[in-house]
Amino acid sequence: MKIFRRINRNIRDAFKSVIRNFSLSIASISCITITLIVVALSVVLSLNVENFTESIRKDVTVVIFLDNDVTKNEIENIEGKMRINKYYRVQLRFISINVTDFSNFGASWIINHQNDLSEWSTITLIRA
Repeated sequence: MKIFRRINRNIRDAFKSVIRNFSLSIASISCITITLIVVALSVVLSLNVENFTESIRKDVTVVIFLDNDVTKNEIENIEGKMRINKYYRVQLRFISINVTDFSNFGASWIINHQNDLSEWSTITLIRA
């Protein structure tokens, strides 16, 4: 029974202290609330960036443009040099249209769709 009286007295004293020091209680509650909001926003932002990078990683398509005078042996030689888990330096230009048919890519396609290509490009490393 003695322990229940101590717990009861501690709870009663805690509520009295909160009422006596109301401004300090409001300040500490505000600080804790702001901290929790900042942590929650950081977690949400982190998950959003991770999801965004994962979706970009899944949508990357590598297209190689070759001249028309390239022989079949040279194409096979280039394909043979592309190895898995090897890094390649590529230049990326983004397009504003959705392309699903890559069979008709070439210099004429680039000339016809110049307005759809981004003005800037970036050089990056990719792993095949």
